[in-house]
Amino acid sequence: STLKAITRINFLEIFEKINRVEDILKKDPAKQYEKMDSTTKSYYRNAIQEISKKTKISEIYIAKKCLELSLQASEKPEANEKSMHIGFYLISDGKETLLNSLLEKKITLKSNEEKSKIYIETVWGISILLTLILCINFYYMLNIENWTRVLLSIITAIVAILPIENIVSKIIQYVLSKVVKPKLIPKIDFQNGIPKDCSTMVVIPTIVKSKEKVKELMRKLEVYYIANKSSNLYFTLLGDCCSGSKEVEEFDEEVIREGIEQTKRLNEKYGNIFNFVYRKRIWNPNEECYMGWERKRGLLNQLNEYLLGNIANPFRANTIDISQMNKIKYIITLDSDTDLVLNTAFELIGAMAHILNKPEIENGIVVNGHALIQPRVGVNLDASHRNLFTKIFAGAGGIDNYTNAISDVYQDNFGEGIFTGKGIYDVKVFSKVLKNEIP
Repeated sequence: STLKAITRINFLEIFEKINRVEDILKKDPAKQYEKMDSTTKSYYRNAIQEISKKTKISEIYIAKKCLELSLQASEKPEANEKSMHIGFYLISDGKETLLNSLLEKKITLKSNEEKSKIYIETVWGISILLTLILCINFYYMLNIENWTRVLLSIITAIVAILPIENIVSKIIQYVLSKVVKPKLIPKIDFQNGIPKDCSTMVVIPTIVKSKEKVKELMRKLEVYYIANKSSNLYFTLLGDCCSGSKEVEEFDEEVIREGIEQTKRLNEKYGNIFNFVYRKRIWNPNEECYMGWERKRGLLNQLNEYLLGNIANPFRANTIDISQMNKIKYIITLDSDTDLVLNTAFELIGAMAHILNKPEIENGIVVNGHALIQPRVGVNLDASHRNLFTKIFAGAGGIDNYTNAISDVYQDNFGEGIFTGKGIYDVKVFSKVLKNEIP
């Protein structure tokens, strides 16, 4: 019974109550710290610990200095709201200001743009050097006429430069992944529910050609809801129409009827949180057929504009009540073969809602924060052992309970990533940045 009692003790809660650094951080003027999840709080404390080790300055003094700087920023009417948050000086752009204040000397940290420039110059510099060495050796190895040797050396350089660059890039990325610590994206804790101002819609944009496919995907959405139960979280199947020689195919009505029936069934069971959409076909002169406008990206773009009230209903079938759904702030988009595992939606929305991740736009480009975040995408345990190919390339399947943050070279070093169609985005910012960009 004693061991059982010990296992029930929340040691993290006890630690936070007796930790003096924690008491200081809770005074955050931006009122964000206490809303954050435990992982992010620990990340902040670890950042203070690292600075303390490098500067030989007390952790408590560093925490007080962060609080002082954030309080000073909160008193300036022109200050960026991010600078009022203590995390701005620990893990974001204000770290340079904090170090200058602590050490009382000028310290300059490299920006993401400078890091990108160094990375590109290093990769291409080494690649060109290795290519030149290869060509020079090749030139002296050939025992033919001089002009022919020069020509063959030039051809060798043209053929070899890209493979060499690829190898050099992989080696540098591997070294960076071992040297640079993975950077955690700070999150707000939404485990107790998603607030109204962060209302989110989970969507699966995919081609549906049969009622069986509609049933399968609606069952998936039901599972996603059960794994991520919360108010202000909605689920929608975005049915795209397949290409064809006719504007209306025979199976369209069957698909629409099944989608509406499944939506009605789920809404009667759980409340009005499920929706079904089916697109119209339009003539595509390039493909010489009828198809959905711009496929998946066009479907998401139409949904965004419709939710924002910028366009009238562009869909053939649509169960979305726009009077209720015009409050949607974020959209989580998934592929038909992607799962939204337990509590993943809360973490994604929590990341987008954190003050340091709020997007800032300049000249039509997001220059700070994130308008779109893609999480780590894993492989199902059964799928990873399906055949020899998946066994080799899928890696360890299933959910890794011990992984907090994984290394991503571009995110860790440059604050950017690559979007492959699965993730969460801010509807208004997405619409604003991509306005008139899709033909």
